[in-house]
Amino acid sequence: SGTFHIVPFSSVDTLSNYMRDFAYHVGEYGISYRENVDHAIVHLRAAVDELQESSYGAELLEPVTIAGVSSLADSSLHN
Repeated sequence: SGTFHIVPFSSVDTLSNYMRDFAYHVGEYGISYRENVDHAIVHLRAAVDELQESSYGAELLEPVTIAGVSSLADSSLHN
């Protein structure tokens, strides 16, 4: 049905994911202020390319979309 739930990670005891036909992954990755964001994005794209070339590649329906920096935190940028 496409229902999306957000649960604080520290309270997760069990996780089940029931998707029919397709699902989206939305990731938020903290990058230290001392790191180069463009360099981190290159590595993230390389990881997705590696996944695309694996046995899971046929399951990926669209190329990765990376929005860039989405927020500033105390100790990291969120990408």
